Amino acid sequence: MRRSDGRFWSVFVFGAACTLSAAFLYQSFYQPPAAQAQIPDSGQQRYEMVQELKSANKKLAEIVGLLTEIRDLEHRQPTTEKPKQRSATP
Repeated sequence: MRRSDGRFWSVFVFGAACTLSAAFLYQSFYQPPAAQAQIPDSGQQRYEMVQELKSANKKLAEIVGLLTEIRDLEHRQPTTEKPKQRSATP
């Protein structure tokens, strides 16, 4: 009975070794297909970045214009309020 137990384990180890070697060989020889449709177009990406920067610059120019108008309106209005004086006592 002992001989059959030893034979079972040797067959099991041999099968596991064959499976592992087959997996390693498969991984070493397997190459995924080339993704030709997914190659980035750097020129298109740069063009899109430039367009985004132009739109951001336009928005910033609008913001600067609005802030300038607000500043000019505040300087044109006469200040009727007198600043509050602080008391000298702590």
